[in-house]
Amino acid sequence: MCWHKIWSRNGKHLAAASTSRAVLEAAVKHGILRRFAGCIELREILQTARSGLPQPSRREIVITTDQATAARQAAHAAGRPSSALAYAIAYETTLRLWDVVGQWWPLGKGGISDVVDAERGLKWFGLRWDNIDDNLVLKFKPSKTDGTTGRTVTYPLTKAPMVLEELEHWPADKRIGPVIVSEATGLPYISRAVTDRWGDDRNAAGIDPKAWARDLRASGITEGRAAGATTDDASKVAGHAGTKTTSAVYDRASEEAAGRFADARIAGRERNGNGGGNGR
Repeated sequence: MCWHKIWSRNGKHLAAASTSRAVLEAAVKHGILRRFAGCIELREILQTARSGLPQPSRREIVITTDQATAARQAAHAAGRPSSALAYAIAYETTLRLWDVVGQWWPLGKGGISDVVDAERGLKWFGLRWDNIDDNLVLKFKPSKTDGTTGRTVTYPLTKAPMVLEELEHWPADKRIGPVIVSEATGLPYISRAVTDRWGDDRNAAGIDPKAWARDLRASGITEGRAAGATTDDASKVAGHAGTKTTSAVYDRASEEAAGRFADARIAGRERNGNGGGNGR
C-alpha cells in the first residue's frame, strides 16, 4: 500500500504511520457521523488493511526522575525556563505534552481563543494559568478526552516537587494566559520547536537519543505504578476511561486518586534517596 510506505518511510517509522492512520480514521469517523458519502466504505478498507500491516513495537524507554531533572537543568542552562516547566508538568501530572504546551489550530476551526497569531492565521488552545487554582490544584480537560469522555484531569501541584521548583521562576504577575510561552516569541511554541528543544535538552542531559518528549508522560505513570499506585488511580490521573459515575462523584474521586498517586511517587523517590525529585 503506497500510503503506508510513504507514512512509514518504507517501514522505517512504523509509529509515525500508525499515528497518521489514527488521524485519518478519526476524520473518517467524523465523516460517517456527518453522513458524508464514501466514509463507511473507506472505514472498511482501513480496518481491513490495518490487520495486515506491521505494527510499531511497544515503547520500552522510561525517563527516570534524575533524567527528567537533568533535562530541566539543560533547559535552564539554555535560557529556556519555559521548557523546564513544561517537562516538569508533563512528568509530574502525566498530562500529554501537547496539552501542556498547547496546540495551534486554523482560525476557522471551532472554538474561541484569545491567543491568536494573525500573521499565520492560527489560534491556540492548551494549558492556561487559570487551570491552576489558588490551592495549586491543576484541573484541565485534555484535548483527547474533550470529544470523547469529557473528563477533566486533576493533580495537586503541592505534591509535584519538580513543578514547585519551577514555579519559583514564575512570579504571580507572570501567571497570566498560556502556561508555556516561548522566551523568543512571547507566544506558545509550535510543535516543531518543542521537538527541537527537547532534542537539544535531551542530548545535553545525556538521555537516550531514542527518548521522545512525549515519553515524559508515560514515564511518570510508570514511576507511579512502580511505587505502588493502583492501576485505578493511575487511570484516573491519566484521564483514561473507567467506570461511569456522576460528574460530581468523579471529580472527587479523581482528586483523591491524584493525591494517592502523588504520595506513592514521592514515597518511591524517598526510598531511592531522591525525595525532592531534583538535583539543583
